Amino acid sequence: MGDYILLVDSQEGVKAELNQVIASSSVRIMITTDVASAKRKMFQAVPAIIISAVVVENQDDAGFRFCGDLRQHSEFARIPVILIGEEINEQSLQLAKEAGAKAYYSRQVKANDLYKVICAVAPQVGEQLKFSPNTDETTEVEPAAAKNSEYLRILLAKILRNVNSSGILDFCTEKQVPALLMDMTRLVCENEKQSLDAANSEPFKNEDFSLKPFIQ
Repeated sequence: MGDYILLVDSQEGVKAELNQVIASSSVRIMITTDVASAKRKMFQAVPAIIISAVVVENQDDAGFRFCGDLRQHSEFARIPVILIGEEINEQSLQLAKEAGAKAYYSRQVKANDLYKVICAVAPQVGEQLKFSPNTDETTEVEPAAAKNSEYLRILLAKILRNVNSSGILDFCTEKQVPALLMDMTRLVCENEKQSLDAANSEPFKNEDFSLKPFIQ
């Protein structure tokens, strides 16, 4: 196994957090912005860890496919892969598991989280790090009001989509619309609650490694 971390990402956020983790250590980072370049670097020198964005070169699933391809290659199959997604939901977690990723985080991932996962999946790299975790640091970076507003917008969009797709408005009277919307709201909110409960109660597990990802 190699001695460097391969980062596949065109944005700066994760790179900045990762630079904090490796500061003052002998661990190196090699950075590419596309999967083809990443593969070329891997054939030159096998990395100890790969951290890859899910969205690469405007391809929404490039990171999943990259991770899955590595699992089919005898030389690269054992390299731990940490995926960084635009959002975390049930579908993206399932895709990450199926691709063989060791962990999946949102772009809000902080240095503390990266340090912990590196130490867990690649102890030989972790023991070289001189990073001191900040116990006060949190991945919660957005104001609560902003997050609640975004969450409400998503819920309302789901409610309206369900109402439109059901076709029930073609059959109900004007007086029945408020009750219909209330029923649909309860249904969507109950489904959301079940998804969140499942995500918060089931850590991301893969082989012998278990880590609970940051759930937005």
